[in-house]
Amino acid sequence: MRPLAKQCRSKAAAEGYVSLMNDTKWREICFAFAAFEQRPAWRTRDFLNGHISDWDSEWYHHIGPNYCSIEWLEIDARDCPKAKISEALRTIGVPHEDGEFMKILGYKK
Repeated sequence: MRPLAKQCRSKAAAEGYVSLMNDTKWREICFAFAAFEQRPAWRTRDFLNGHISDWDSEWYHHIGPNYCSIEWLEIDARDCPKAKISEALRTIGVPHEDGEFMKILGYKK
């Protein structure tokens, strides 16, 4: 197991978090949204240090490879039909919340 994955698992266990995602699901999301003609913007919160990234719309090269450290990923549907984003998430089977931004949960208490 990679050192970063060990850190994430240790923090999750110590603080009562459950991992809802795996590397395969994160990659499926990246491939799905990278294929959109109008790519929605996204930002993440780092599970280990709480850093919230800047908004970005490059899905393939800027997310990962350390998927285990993504606490959540928010999607801004402003430039892309929300129904199309929802359909992609449902097809992949990704746990998410709808609100001002669509939020994919990597971990949950």
